Amino acid sequence: MNNRHRTRGSRGIGLLIASIGILFLLDQFQIIRIGSIMRTWWPLILVVIGATKLNAGERSAGLVMLLVGGAFLLANLDFIAWGNIFSLWPVLLILIGLSIAFDYRPRFGMSGRELTEDDFSIKAFFGGAERRITSQQLRGGEVVCLFGGVELDLRDASPAAECDIRLSVVFGGIEARIPTGWQIIVTGTPILGGLDDQTRQDGKGPVVSIHCSVMFGGIELRN
Repeated sequence: MNNRHRTRGSRGIGLLIASIGILFLLDQFQIIRIGSIMRTWWPLILVVIGATKLNAGERSAGLVMLLVGGAFLLANLDFIAWGNIFSLWPVLLILIGLSIAFDYRPRFGMSGRELTEDDFSIKAFFGGAERRITSQQLRGGEVVCLFGGVELDLRDASPAAECDIRLSVVFGGIEARIPTGWQIIVTGTPILGGLDDQTRQDGKGPVVSIHCSVMFGGIELRN
C-alpha cells in the first residue's frame, strides 16, 4: 500500500470523526437532535469507513464494512426486516472467505517494512500489513490480525536459543515465510478456519515454536 493510499484513507476517517464532532456540537446548542439521527443513520459510519478502505486498496476489510453497514442501514430504514439480516449471516462468511481467497495475494517481491527488534509485535485491524523480520537474535513475536491480512517474512531472521512466535487471526489471513533451515513446532487448533503448513525442514537447524489461533480465517506457513 503506498503513501498516497494511506493519506487518502486517513483523511477520510479524519473527516468522518470531525463530522461526528460537528453533529454533537450542534446537538449541544439544540440546533438538531442527534439522538434520533444517530439511531437511524449510525450505520453510515461503517459505510464511509468501508468506502474509504476500498478506495485505499484494502478491499477485504472495505467489502466487509460496506456489507455490514449497508445491511444495518436498510434495516433501520425499514427496507428489510431485522430477522432477515441475522438469518443471512452465512453470506458474510462466504464473502469474507472469497475475498481472502481471491483478493489476498502474496506480494513478497516487495520488501515491506523491516523490523529489527528481537521481539516484534504486529497488529492489523481492518487492514493489511507487510513486515520483514531481520533480527539475528530473534526471541519471539506476535501477530494479531482482525478483519485484515498480514504477510510476514522471516527468511532473513535468525532465532535465539528459544524462540516463540504467536499468530492470531479472526476473520482474516496470515501468510508467514519460514527459512528452510528452521525446525518449526506448530501448535493450535483452528475454529472454523484453516491452518496450512507447507514448510520443508531439513531437521538440522534451530527449533522455533509457532502457536496459531485461527477463527473464521486462515494461516499459511511456507518457505
